[in-house]
Amino acid sequence: MKKLLAIVAVVSFLAACNNSSEETTTTSKDSVSADSPLTDAVNTADSVTKKIQDSIGNKVDSIKK
Repeated sequence: MKKLLAIVAVVSFLAACNNSSEETTTTSKDSVSADSPLTDAVNTADSVTKKIQDSIGNKVDSIKK
């Protein structure tokens, strides 16, 4: 009898917790967005790389002259 009561209790608990019809799903903002510090770091690295390449190119051009 105790086993039957335990099974009924577990089944009723799972049925009560599994009511997905009342659940409202909200879509959250993606963790990697345009305002992300990671994006800022990538943009900074790209601009630094471009400046380095430009300055090396200018040095090479000045040596060629």
